[in-house]
Amino acid sequence: MTTKPHWGDRYGDSPQAARALELFLKVATPEAEKVVDSFLSAREGRTLDVFLLASLRQTVQPGEDPGPFVAEWQAFASGATSKNRSEVAAKAWDQWRAFGERATPLLALPAGDDAASRVRQLGVVRMDGCLSAESATALRAYVLARRDASAARSAADKEASANELSRVLSPRNVGSSVVTRWDVRLPWSEIVRDCVHELMADRDGPASLGHALSVLSGGDGAELFECAAIISTEGAAPQIVHADTIQTDAGAQLHTVFVALQGISEHQGPTRFLPYTHTCSRSHGELERDSPDAPLCERVDSVSALLSCGDVTLYDSRTLHCGGPHRAPPPEMGREGAAVERVLFYVSFKHALTTEAELSNDDVHGAGSILPEVAARKLSLGVLRADVCVPVMGPVE
Repeated sequence: MTTKPHWGDRYGDSPQAARALELFLKVATPEAEKVVDSFLSAREGRTLDVFLLASLRQTVQPGEDPGPFVAEWQAFASGATSKNRSEVAAKAWDQWRAFGERATPLLALPAGDDAASRVRQLGVVRMDGCLSAESATALRAYVLARRDASAARSAADKEASANELSRVLSPRNVGSSVVTRWDVRLPWSEIVRDCVHELMADRDGPASLGHALSVLSGGDGAELFECAAIISTEGAAPQIVHADTIQTDAGAQLHTVFVALQGISEHQGPTRFLPYTHTCSRSHGELERDSPDAPLCERVDSVSALLSCGDVTLYDSRTLHCGGPHRAPPPEMGREGAAVERVLFYVSFKHALTTEAELSNDDVHGAGSILPEVAARKLSLGVLRADVCVPVMGPVE
């Protein structure tokens, strides 16, 4: 019988992998348990995470016997994931109903105000007109095309699009098999590069988005950490209230910019932010406990990011937030010309003093919302604020 002392922190195993194995062993056959025992007794430096992930991804051909462990583990992981996703979506609806109608619009930064100071105080700020409507419209079409291509590849081979799509909260509504929310990693193509340069340009001097990020991120040495887009469509459930990084006394490690690639109305599930929670360990603690946390949503104030095309929200990654439910437009809006999908382009920058040990791409959205080849370029904020554009990778898309 496998016992817990054979794995854990001392072996480099993550708490998530250890917990998953504990649950699996409660239902595993003796044959499958023997395979686990063999691995643990002769792991040779391999972590439990690597062992479980390799077994999960092992391709089994028709008629092939994968062995007792692989077959049982794949079936267990598939069922656990589906159950967990359904439970998370149900919890998100409970939280959303607890919010009620109390959210007020997130107001734009007044002219002359300091965006960095506002983020440090509230955790989030809205800045209008950071990307031109022309650029936003072109990028939106590009993002949706990338999503469609990745979804088509996924339908044929789930592994084929694994590098292009990040894990996202509430990909499906409760009891539904229809995907209604995506997180699409983007290549450093010409249109992505040009939009990032436009966003970061210092055309407004100290009032610019790039300047605010530099102040917040310890200077222009801050590194591009995420480059992706979140998409939701009608029928999408809300997301659970969450922060992108944990609340610590070390200060902000990551700042994110959400860019509206079309106007975002109430029915499209605008992002809801809970101001001041980036430095509130009590709020984070309530969400981490197993007890229901809808009371937190009933009690705290929140703001809704209703944006026009090209507007952005800049936030400290510790700020609690969630995407809202994406519903059909009200009858008075009509369907003609309405954008069905809500598309948010986003980039994040890691604080210049934050190390890889303190924050890696594995800490955000599973494997990180950035393509490995883009991350490998280690693009700095200073380079992206400069007038000279960084070359694209490969053929222009």
